[in-house]
Amino acid sequence: MAISRRAFLNAASMWGIGAVLRTAEAQRVQEMTAQQQPPSRVRIVHLSSRQGPSAEMASYAILGAQLGAEEADVTAGLFGTKVELVIEDAATSETIGSLVRKLSGEDKLSAIIAALDDPTTARLSAVARQEGIVCLNTAARGGELRGERCHRLIFHVEPDLAMYTHAMGQWLIQNSRKRWHFIITEGTSGREVYHRASRLLQQQGGTDVGRLVIAPGQSDYQDVVAHLTGGDAEAVVVALSGPELRHFLEQYKASGLNILLAGVPLDMIAFWQADPASLQGVWVTSWYHGLERFSARELNRRFFRRFEKPAEGFAWANWAAVKLVIEGVLRSASTEATALVNHLEGASPFDGHKGRALTFRQWNHQLRQPLYILKARGAKPEDAWDLLELVGEMPPPAARGQSVMEGLDTLGEPKAESTCRLDAR
Repeated sequence: MAISRRAFLNAASMWGIGAVLRTAEAQRVQEMTAQQQPPSRVRIVHLSSRQGPSAEMASYAILGAQLGAEEADVTAGLFGTKVELVIEDAATSETIGSLVRKLSGEDKLSAIIAALDDPTTARLSAVARQEGIVCLNTAARGGELRGERCHRLIFHVEPDLAMYTHAMGQWLIQNSRKRWHFIITEGTSGREVYHRASRLLQQQGGTDVGRLVIAPGQSDYQDVVAHLTGGDAEAVVVALSGPELRHFLEQYKASGLNILLAGVPLDMIAFWQADPASLQGVWVTSWYHGLERFSARELNRRFFRRFEKPAEGFAWANWAAVKLVIEGVLRSASTEATALVNHLEGASPFDGHKGRALTFRQWNHQLRQPLYILKARGAKPEDAWDLLELVGEMPPPAARGQSVMEGLDTLGEPKAESTCRLDAR
């Protein structure tokens, strides 16, 4: 079955990628698909941990993947291809190896989508490399996965901590806030945010006025608030999540302090569970259900109609991951790992409804994408979901003479500093 250029573009338009594909790239798709028979079935396995601390994140990740698969199946069906999404519960890093080895023997497995924490993703990545399976990371944010532990078969749809930190840091600098105090979680993620942010601050001539490290499970922040009182910080950079974030926000609000809080990154689920009266500050995220431009409104409406709740960043990343895999399989007319890797590495533009062509960086397989700065609303919103409003997009649209890739590459670790060394093709 040869797929004509017109058929592919019509399907792409239905799928939400038509604006990007109506370029010379569409001719390449026509040439590739006209010579090969598209696969009859595309099988994607989605892994998450539906118990423990990642359970709520996993629930949104699964919903995003389900919507992506349902939409992709409609388009793939026009080419005679059936999309099959298999949802598996991967409880721990200790059990994931045997699960992946079992999955690797099953027919037509095109990719694994992993909505897991950093340690479990690292273990999955190592096993996927051994088994020759393409893996798309949609939740883990640590730099090590994009650095020393990188390899050719893993791609990162979820932004890393470097991207989130640079987006917030650039926004603060642009808004003349150059004296930062840090409230960070104990552990690897807190250290990474602090390292990235303090380095950016130093490069911009700013001042690090202090750092406080929060232990897991901490609920009393009176000493933290007292430490901030009377200081001369222009922003408090907060890297907390879950219950720690909610407790801190409540006690910070009660203290009456008005130093701007700058959260890296936003834990939208924790916000929805918090007292709306305690929310304040600015927060950086990869997606928000209040986005309206570039067909974001239509995607958000489809998600809400389907699940009766709004999408957040993990839902978007998993929706996008499914679309990326299916688009790659259709355009290469193959379910083989090598074909999908070549497609994703080939800088084929992906329309994630963010207004810019999204591509993977060749040096560490991180998806380039803009991030959003949101501000907590001053008053209690009429809609219980609508707690934030958009105040900025980072980086701003590319300057004249600058490509989209160059603009987006101002977020995250540059090629010259990357420790990732991908296998030779």
